[in-house]
Amino acid sequence: MQNNANFEIRALLTLADILKDCKNCTEKTDILKEFKSYNSALQRILFYAYSPSMHLPVNIPTIPNPQKHLEHGDRRLKHFLNILDQLRQKEISINAANKQIQQIFDKITVDEINLYKDIIDKRLFWGLSIHLINQIFPNLIMLPVHFQRANAYNSKFVLDYPIWAEPRVNGVRVKIFAMPNGEYGAYTKGYVNYSEIFTAYFPFLLKLAKSKNKSVEIDGHLYYSSWKRTSVLMDNTDIEESIKKLTFHAFDALIGTNKVALHTRKKHILVPIVNILEKYLPRIEIVPHVTLTQHEQLRKCFSRATYKKYSELVLKSPTASYQELVLKDPKAGYHPNKSNSWLVMCCQDEEDAQIIDIISDKTKTTCSCILCKLCDSSVLVIDNLTQEQKEFLWSNKNQIIGNFCSLGRQHKQEKRSFLKLKFDKSR
Repeated sequence: MQNNANFEIRALLTLADILKDCKNCTEKTDILKEFKSYNSALQRILFYAYSPSMHLPVNIPTIPNPQKHLEHGDRRLKHFLNILDQLRQKEISINAANKQIQQIFDKITVDEINLYKDIIDKRLFWGLSIHLINQIFPNLIMLPVHFQRANAYNSKFVLDYPIWAEPRVNGVRVKIFAMPNGEYGAYTKGYVNYSEIFTAYFPFLLKLAKSKNKSVEIDGHLYYSSWKRTSVLMDNTDIEESIKKLTFHAFDALIGTNKVALHTRKKHILVPIVNILEKYLPRIEIVPHVTLTQHEQLRKCFSRATYKKYSELVLKSPTASYQELVLKDPKAGYHPNKSNSWLVMCCQDEEDAQIIDIISDKTKTTCSCILCKLCDSSVLVIDNLTQEQKEFLWSNKNQIIGNFCSLGRQHKQEKRSFLKLKFDKSR
């Protein structure tokens, strides 16, 4: 391709528009792979814009009035990136860097100025994660934090009681961190940068990290009730106004080592930190838990039939997911991978019930509904049956009554539907 005087900068501005409109990660990966082959500046731009360790103390220069500038293009882009390189390597002072960047801003277009500002401010909202960037440029950015993940609960697990049970709170999983060396940030489990949302938190967290000479991390879910996807915030221009409507549900915190037991982390680390941060935005709350001492409590309190009522009345968490519970070992440390110390228990996707009667319709030639008894002894009338199901159940009612079936329902929906028969009387 022709390498004219301002080809790279024009291509970057075009790339920004394309990526902001593209929602498919595979397409973004293909676009970046093709783009990097003829744009040498892309790797350095992504490094400075997305690396959590790159918080350069640059003051944003004054933006001149829109006008036709005499000089713009690749040479200024390379000069700008060279200044950031020199500042990172401490070859020039902050004042010298600010002065040189101001001189660049005086001679380039407003679109280019906005691109450079977004790189410095880490507001380059191209919808890229660190994982995706590292696929294009291997090991370009070190992962700042690691997330503990839960295994799926299975009835074969032998639980070491007492255990904690927390509601699975809706939202985007985010970990906030601050390091003694001055690094800080907030990233999703897919390593998308959400740092700007938590700007008000960082002064305190950095001060705490430096005083302890240890890293500080807070794990939780970021929730915005009026959005289907909280990630929409990253495309929102009025971020300050949007942050007022956010809630961060924190459920864990670390200072330094991850070997401290969960009950100690929550009482002596998370609670004191939240007590300080609750005066800032976004609003922060601690995810509640209950302690279970025997399996009968787990079976009874968290049966699928009673979990919604339990979540509303006991946990008082309006954003709790009525689909999942997280069972946690309060004696365990924080594992930066999957571990049986966290178990996800699905509560309402599918549920076993005993068929205690099959009721006929007015013609007495097929059934109209079935009566099912749940594990908490409550009885439900299931009437949303297909015609095929009604005919089969009625014609085989003598063999079916007393056996078990699977009931299901959509997320947060009260009404259950008949899924399938389970010929198992061993329960």
